[in-house]
Amino acid sequence: MPQDVCTKTSNENDIESGVIKYAKSLLQTFVIIIVIFIINGLRKLIKGEFELFSYSIFIIGCTLFLSIVNIVDEEVYRNIMLGLGIALGFGIIGVNPLQPTLGPP
Repeated sequence: MPQDVCTKTSNENDIESGVIKYAKSLLQTFVIIIVIFIINGLRKLIKGEFELFSYSIFIIGCTLFLSIVNIVDEEVYRNIMLGLGIALGFGIIGVNPLQPTLGPP
């Protein structure tokens, strides 16, 4: 009886789902990092301090690193994304939480 070559084994399904999961993670992280840099880069672009090459290398590095973190541990990835969102929000409203506001200068 001939074997059907079109049917996949369970091992092939696991590999394919892992690749699809990584591709989705990579695309999702890339979009998030691009949005963050667009929001932060608009001010520097207006001032003329925008360096395209260094930002693009940093975006690619962040995307690869965070997509690997997402594959390894999704909870850590979510917490990193939450922290980036909080930092972006503070940056937009102009608050620096690490700078002391009370006390002697």
